[in-house]
Amino acid sequence: MFTEYKYGKETVPVYGVSTSDGSSIIVGSIRDDRYRIMLVKIDGHGKVAWKRFYDGENDWEGHYIIPVKGGYIVSGAVEGLASNTGGCKWKGYLLKVNESGERLWEQKYRILGNECVYSVLSVEDGFMLQGIAQGERTAPFLIRTDKEGNMLWTKFYGEGDTALGIIYSDENFLIGISDWSRNRARVIRVTYDGKTVKTVTFENVLLINMFKFEHEQFVIGEKNGTVYLAKISKEGRSIWEHTYGPGTGIAMVKMGTEYFIAGESEEAPFIYQIDKSGKLIRKLTSGLWDKGWVETLVATDDKLLAAGPVRSENDISMGILMIS
Repeated sequence: MFTEYKYGKETVPVYGVSTSDGSSIIVGSIRDDRYRIMLVKIDGHGKVAWKRFYDGENDWEGHYIIPVKGGYIVSGAVEGLASNTGGCKWKGYLLKVNESGERLWEQKYRILGNECVYSVLSVEDGFMLQGIAQGERTAPFLIRTDKEGNMLWTKFYGEGDTALGIIYSDENFLIGISDWSRNRARVIRVTYDGKTVKTVTFENVLLINMFKFEHEQFVIGEKNGTVYLAKISKEGRSIWEHTYGPGTGIAMVKMGTEYFIAGESEEAPFIYQIDKSGKLIRKLTSGLWDKGWVETLVATDDKLLAAGPVRSENDISMGILMIS
């Protein structure tokens, strides 16, 4: 079942997680006169159960969400001036909401002068935030906070344009960084206090995201213009890798014993089912919209949710596809 939602000139979903009642929570952004953070709950039929918008001074964008006790943590960038090249004066952002989306607390982070928190991971006594800071240089960062989001320390990791994410790896963490100018990506293993243990470089690869399912880790993106997926070890090394034709891989999910990847191919969305070794099983085409891409996949109790931007001549709406 496909449903389309529009809350302004642009309605862009970015990342989603499943809930205990078989629904999904999706974070993203909308734009009317300015950008606002969007949080929507989608039920098992693809319908909006509730929606919330968060804003303040200038533009606000939502990028990531994780479930925590008593609600959810949302990360992004706020109080910036958006532009086609990303904008300026952004502050990194962390927001806690309850299970109904009501704001509980928030934190804003100024590092080099233009920041965004792209991903967040819950740790025993706080959070790890990963993102990009810009000033006289562009630097990927890791921020360690307490349970209320107060900054404890900040570490930088060379140069890079895009922060992919952060996942657990044994007693350490893996963070991902793409450098578009050099057409390469890095996966860095770091300790609990942010010290670098090992760096693995992926040449001619631009990674977009990273995922962990139980004891398996994956990175997804593009290689020489083709959809790219690699299973990686706890040190970040490639165990196997595959390409799947023209396009960019963006999202991945494991549903039972089945794996799905999604993204954009030739200006249209795609969803592929693959086996545990990365071999393509089938292409899911029924119900997908014509122009745009799939930005996030969420596995609920018995359905797969795909969400992404739907492009038209004058605006962008949010497409929700429920697959049984």
